[in-house]
Amino acid sequence: MKIKDGFITRKIGDTNYAVSFDENSPIGNGMIKLSDSAFFIWQMLEEGTTEEEILSSMKESFDAEEEILRRDISAFVGKLSELGIIE
Repeated sequence: MKIKDGFITRKIGDTNYAVSFDENSPIGNGMIKLSDSAFFIWQMLEEGTTEEEILSSMKESFDAEEEILRRDISAFVGKLSELGIIE
């Protein structure tokens, strides 16, 4: 899986955002507010990683149970897929 072209990430204050700079993107010229874990997942998806690779990395970086991480990854990737942001 990989984030489609036309997005950049920016930090404004303490908050991370995914910003579309392509009016033809699924969210137009909009922004998506990203939590710390969502930003981590987004960055990994920019590199074209699998959910299992994301899970492995998150287990090293976040203090949470594997089941919770797996559920969060699946939910976020599902939403991005639903919006047409990942290919």
